[in-house]
Amino acid sequence: RIGDEPEDGKWLYHNILGVHDSSVTKVSYNSYGWWYVENGVVNFNFYGLAPNAWGWWYCEGGLVNFSFTGLVRQYGCWWYVKEGRVDFDYTGTATNENGTWYVKNGMVDFSFSGTYAGHTYSYGRQVQ
Repeated sequence: RIGDEPEDGKWLYHNILGVHDSSVTKVSYNSYGWWYVENGVVNFNFYGLAPNAWGWWYCEGGLVNFSFTGLVRQYGCWWYVKEGRVDFDYTGTATNENGTWYVKNGMVDFSFSGTYAGHTYSYGRQVQ
């Protein structure tokens, strides 16, 4: 868990014994929210997806954004995020500034060409 009080200007991750653990990189929490921890310290400059035992989370400035729903690009793929969490169960469509996309199991499927919900898709992108 992340301490509620900064130490030397940093929020540190503490293990179950209350000792700072610099080996930890994951999403964790304190009373101020869920945060991205990198090498045992909250990284306030992190933007992107990061895991913990409950899933993969979208972070902005190190803080999980539970209000965000949309597509996020990371690791060479586009992922469907619902309320801050990658939704690996989602199959359907999602729209961003580049168009409307076919999503399968939470990831834009660039190999999909065909019809879905009455619309035609080519390489995952809606064309009509």
